[in-house]
Amino acid sequence: MVYTNPPVPRIPLRFEETRVPVWKMNYYYQYVPLILPWLLPSAMFSIVVAAVHAWKTDSLQFAFLFVVLPLAIWIVILKSCAKQLHDPVFAPSFVTAVVITDIVTFIVVLRPAINAGLEVAFAFGAITLLVLYWRVIHSDPGRVAFSVESSACIGEQDRTINPQPEEIPPLEGWNEDNLEGEPLKATDLETGESHQALENSVTNEVTEGGVHAPEAHSLKPLPARSRYCRKCNALIDHFDHHCPAIKNCVGRKNHVLFLGALTAFIVAEVLYVRCCFKCVLSDFEYLNLLAVAKDVPSSTPIGLRGLEHVWLISCQVMSTVPWVTISAVFAAFQAFWQVLLLLFHVYCASVNLTTSEWIKWERYPYLYIELPVSPDRPYRSKKFVNPYDQGVFNNLKQFFRSRV
Repeated sequence: MVYTNPPVPRIPLRFEETRVPVWKMNYYYQYVPLILPWLLPSAMFSIVVAAVHAWKTDSLQFAFLFVVLPLAIWIVILKSCAKQLHDPVFAPSFVTAVVITDIVTFIVVLRPAINAGLEVAFAFGAITLLVLYWRVIHSDPGRVAFSVESSACIGEQDRTINPQPEEIPPLEGWNEDNLEGEPLKATDLETGESHQALENSVTNEVTEGGVHAPEAHSLKPLPARSRYCRKCNALIDHFDHHCPAIKNCVGRKNHVLFLGALTAFIVAEVLYVRCCFKCVLSDFEYLNLLAVAKDVPSSTPIGLRGLEHVWLISCQVMSTVPWVTISAVFAAFQAFWQVLLLLFHVYCASVNLTTSEWIKWERYPYLYIELPVSPDRPYRSKKFVNPYDQGVFNNLKQFFRSRV
């Protein structure tokens, strides 16, 4: 009796399993990341406004219909579109939707309550913000042209790099003998995120998918401190980081433009918060707001009394102009973390480091030396060194001169 292998069952394709036409699936994956972000800001603000109204009227039916039910629907939508939330188009669309929502709020609600000077300042700031944001999205971060045998395999290849920077200036005041250390040899960098390719010394290895990395002779000499970005599928000169909000990398050619757009965001958001504050003062007399706090018992400690004053005033403002209040709070939060981000980039520029080098310095042999084992230190450790630091003034001068 002859035994034969049973036939291998045919695995249905994804579109055959769902029985949905291919054109509908393409439409879904293409347009959902574009449309959904435009609905999120107004939906968030509307739910907060409805919650405030339900709190004022003590209406459970209103709270269920306009707060709980919409919130549940949005949670279901976001969970069902979880993959689309990670689409590269989603973050820029959401940022643009927030900016447009604030501009519409300014035109419809805030503009009648502010003076002409503040109106012109906000209009100029909003236009500058949109122009710089558009430019940084479509800017060239400094892509380095190089030839490989199979360009389609670049994003999936696994390379072992042998970094030996050529243009690193000598360390002033550093002596390896005094530190009892020596530079580390080449190490394997994290696969797929970034790599240091200062020379064309790439070893040919096989990835998990069976794809061969290009041979050493297929690469041209690359600039120092260049990195490979898997999301952009490109080598970036002086790679800083990949920013999802602009769907682009930040490198040598657009770093200053990125900081300019970030500054424009901060200025526009501060002006928007100022406009919201003027709108609130136009609806309430300042003395009336303070009069609300007179209901606090005099026996309350002074510190708690001040907090209760702020709480009562905030509740009255929130209950009267909820849309303006929640949009101002959101803009203030955005401006807060953006100021911290701007200060961090200024600090990195002042010490002549990139974000990638500052975070992952232990992966770059030219940024540390290895200290050997000693009686006081029974383990091998790494000491950070910065061969590019030439002083704050020279670093900032080089930063702006090489990127403008």
